[in-house]
Amino acid sequence: MTQDEIIRMMKEAGFYFGKDDEFMPEWEIFAALVAAHEREACVEVCKNIYNETAPWNYDKGAVKCGLAIIARGEK
Repeated sequence: MTQDEIIRMMKEAGFYFGKDDEFMPEWEIFAALVAAHEREACVEVCKNIYNETAPWNYDKGAVKCGLAIIARGEK
């Protein structure tokens, strides 16, 4: 995630930046931590689906994994 993407998302979320549109390094660190946590959770989702479908149907497992990750965003 780039700094520009983080700033765009923070503005969408309503963060106040002040008159100079200052970006604080702590916000970038926070965004990286949130993204890392979500990636770890997605890996666990895929591992569980892999264990359910392997070795019989990898294609089905990949589709299920993708759908499960999408569903995480709908919670």
